[in-house]
Amino acid sequence: IIGLIFISFNFSFKGLIIITLSGFIGALIDSFLGAIIQVKYQCIECKTETEKSTHCNRKCKKIKGIKYINNDLVNFLSNMSAGIIAYLLLIIWQTVGEMIKY
Repeated sequence: IIGLIFISFNFSFKGLIIITLSGFIGALIDSFLGAIIQVKYQCIECKTETEKSTHCNRKCKKIKGIKYINNDLVNFLSNMSAGIIAYLLLIIWQTVGEMIKY
């Protein structure tokens, strides 16, 4: 979605700003979700913290997060958020541009 926005602006400054802002906010969302709700496990054998439910051929102990929210889901949610934010920034930019003309 973000790449399409940049192409639709013919590689313009407006497109660059929207992509940069939405990418930055998407990265913040990824960090937030990863730190707060992503599941983390600890290996019972070697005490290593991991994102996997098994390590050292043994089942790990869940130490934080929500069981079904793994790194793949966090990445998906943050990328979708970045796309939605890019679209909203585009709408805001166009609305403000129209308001300035009048």
